[in-house]
Amino acid sequence: MKVFGKRPSAEKLGVGAGIALTVSNMVGTGVFTGLGYQLYDNSSIWSVCLLWILGGFTAFCGAVAYYRLISIYPGSGGETHFVAQMYGRWLGLLVALLSVVFGFMAPIALSAIAFASYLQTLIPWDLKILACLAIVLVSMVHLLRLTVRGAFQTGLAVVKMGMIMLFIVAGLMYDNGAAKLDWAIQREEVDAIFTAPFLGALMFVHYAYSGWNTSVYVFSELENKRTVYVSLFFSVVWITVLYVLLNIVFMRSVDIDLLRGVTEVGQVVGDAIFGPIYGGILVSIIGLLLIGNVSAMVWAGAQVSLKYKELLPIGGSSGGKNSLHVLIIAVGSILFVLKYDFEKLLLITSCILSLVSVAVVLGLFWTPIRLRKPHDLTFGTKICVIFYAIMMLSSSIYVLLIF
Repeated sequence: MKVFGKRPSAEKLGVGAGIALTVSNMVGTGVFTGLGYQLYDNSSIWSVCLLWILGGFTAFCGAVAYYRLISIYPGSGGETHFVAQMYGRWLGLLVALLSVVFGFMAPIALSAIAFASYLQTLIPWDLKILACLAIVLVSMVHLLRLTVRGAFQTGLAVVKMGMIMLFIVAGLMYDNGAAKLDWAIQREEVDAIFTAPFLGALMFVHYAYSGWNTSVYVFSELENKRTVYVSLFFSVVWITVLYVLLNIVFMRSVDIDLLRGVTEVGQVVGDAIFGPIYGGILVSIIGLLLIGNVSAMVWAGAQVSLKYKELLPIGGSSGGKNSLHVLIIAVGSILFVLKYDFEKLLLITSCILSLVSVAVVLGLFWTPIRLRKPHDLTFGTKICVIFYAIMMLSSSIYVLLIF
């Protein structure tokens, strides 16, 4: 099956748009709000950096597994497509339904609400009205041609990365003399990484890295194998470096004790570096760029909805119109916005979807045995699959147990 060898048509996305789509989906509020809950009693600068490096390496291992999967089973839809190929149509339909509702509609609603909370400082309308309007306007963009959608997503990603790089460079240059970083490793700090608080902190980190596999969901709209490869691996490595640097900036700009339990870490640090006025402006601009997350998830979610239709007994073949599925995602997301008390349900379902992701990557081991057709996995790929499965399983089970 030489899907990767086909000559790309004019209506395909290149590497730049693939990276922009992935980066836009990955970088949300998580990195600006998670640190306050990662600073437990025995945490330190190196243990926090270890958290983010572990999260990045987990995403990298997932990228290795997913790249292998998309090479064996080419097609859009992400986990839905892989589950249908490896475990059968009916399980694929179940995963598609869970993914569309709780993997896309609910997170789109949360990102739209977060975006609206920043926009509210400029336009004092009702929060839910602003969030719904954001979803409607973004969805209208995704009814346009593929090249227009790609340009829109790329533009948002470039501006967002520019703002974050400005934040990092200014933070590394800033020195108030109060926050001193101690890189010394103490025995009790090493022991702490094997405790429940460290595992709980890792849960927030995994959430901040979610979206690393976005390009796999829109596989049929990307040019070729190189586009998938670069958008997966470059995005993960780049965002890992960005996240580590951001957290170093946070901890060198404000005393760590003042950040423990704080939700708006980005705002606190922005105020310290730029002052209350300019810090608030910069953080607000970054917050407004959450519209890029909404856009990326509408795009990928529509592909999963389309895959759900294809898997139905009367669904027909692939290659149908995307417009109806964009509207389905938009309407479902707006309903979640109007509900607005679904965070706990979203967290639990996200864990279930993480377990589905684990089942998908482990399918690289199980499916060849079932079909008696070896996939010839390299040793490195096997290690990545096992590491990814262990990390995601431990975090998901921990969350399910505490709830």
